[in-house]
Amino acid sequence: MFDLSEQVAVVTGAARGIGRRIAESFRQSGARVICADFADWGDRLEPIGENLWGIRLDVTDPGRVKGRIRQDRHFGQQCRNHTGWAPDPDER
Repeated sequence: MFDLSEQVAVVTGAARGIGRRIAESFRQSGARVICADFADWGDRLEPIGENLWGIRLDVTDPGRVKGRIRQDRHFGQQCRNHTGWAPDPDER
């Protein structure tokens, strides 16, 4: 394990699966973790566990992602793990 004490991790896609495991791993390493996902939580940070908060975040909207990160700076320094996204090629 590595030491992430005094760090904040913003993990997208963190409601379940690999994203949730990454969030748990960061928390176990000492980070305070913001779990972001498209549909599982509300628009305000919600405590969902020890040093874990959930927030609804659409990673396809760059403005919302930047705004969310700016709003959460009060938690401390940040490391990020973002989900991948690409537009539907049929919609170009």
